Amino acid sequence: ALSTASDGGSAMVASPSMAFLRMLTGNANEEDLLGPQRALQRMRAAARAASNSTGGDPAAAQAAAAQAAHAAHGRCLLKIMDLRPKSAAMANRTQGYGYENTSYYPNSTLSFCGIGNIHAVRDAYQKMSSLCLSPTANDVQWSSLVEDTKWLSQIRLVLSASWQAAFHVRYNRLPVLLHCSHGWDRTSQVSALAQLLLDGHYRTREGF
Repeated sequence: ALSTASDGGSAMVASPSMAFLRMLTGNANEEDLLGPQRALQRMRAAARAASNSTGGDPAAAQAAAAQAAHAAHGRCLLKIMDLRPKSAAMANRTQGYGYENTSYYPNSTLSFCGIGNIHAVRDAYQKMSSLCLSPTANDVQWSSLVEDTKWLSQIRLVLSASWQAAFHVRYNRLPVLLHCSHGWDRTSQVSALAQLLLDGHYRTREGF
């Protein structure tokens, strides 16, 4: 699991503007990535309203507190990322694996990342290797031949999941739980890449 942390022991990073976050996400998967930010802003606004209530009216203060509590209810406090395709996760139910039912985990959300299993990745890698080593590969069709191997698609899915995990930790300040079926390959890849994205030290020669 990836947890929120301050940068280098310093103060927590200030929340950036929604416009900046939309620019980062490119308006893709906006509800999942920006939903926690919107919920946090609603909660903060309600808390400010509760603290600024004046007049000494107990009923008004109680109403403001209730509004703040309502704003906090349902806010995502844990992001679960199942790295498998949803179809594979559902099929695993027959073997007793399945996936999380978020109704049992209040204040959590679940998303599927669609990364193939180790066999699919190995197959794509072997096709890509064969294509690169083939003396008869058609240069005119090279781009489509590379696409047909599915290797770039697998790489894109791993990078996308890693970036989303890092985004949730960095900007939504959420702990992120990563898993697949057994945690052999996809989980370690996405976890390691997300940590590299989050901490620039480990992208240096010394850190590496």
